Amino acid sequence: MRYKAVVFDLFETLITEWGHKKYTKWEMCADLGADKVAFDPFWEEKEEERYIGKISFEDSILYACELSNCSSEEVTVIRESELYQYFDEVILSFEVGMKKPDACIYEEALRRLGIMPDECIFVGDGGSRELEGAKSAGIKAVQAKWYTDQFPVKRESMEGFSIALRPMDVMEFIGDEAVDIEPSKE
Repeated sequence: MRYKAVVFDLFETLITEWGHKKYTKWEMCADLGADKVAFDPFWEEKEEERYIGKISFEDSILYACELSNCSSEEVTVIRESELYQYFDEVILSFEVGMKKPDACIYEEALRRLGIMPDECIFVGDGGSRELEGAKSAGIKAVQAKWYTDQFPVKRESMEGFSIALRPMDVMEFIGDEAVDIEPSKE
């Protein structure tokens, strides 16, 4: 078998945030009694630090309020997810201090899995330039469209990347030695 691992993006690939209630900045500002226009620049300023674990979600709020702006609050939810147990490795940007599309986070995945780039496929919806990042690390990248094709505004197919319209389509990219998995009969 050519490929030894498939690495998945989480949001809009394995799970979707669409169609679920999400705590928005509007709601956060209303709860804090803060003006969103004044809050936004300070909140956005700390986005990078939130995603790589240099500042917690709570400290970002405090920072934004004091000045007028896969973060810490998501880590707990991910670790408690039923999906979590099915993965050999879980790399969360907040915990490792790296984020997509930086090649270093893909290299960390390869290191932890003990494989070379040409032995891995990355599957993601294409947000955060993640497919380009995987490709720059020498990993075959596949655009997952099963959720993004259901959005109110569909995400375009990204030129230069293979496309998977359904989760089982990923099996086609693994090769001839892939295990044939029957679709569920629900």
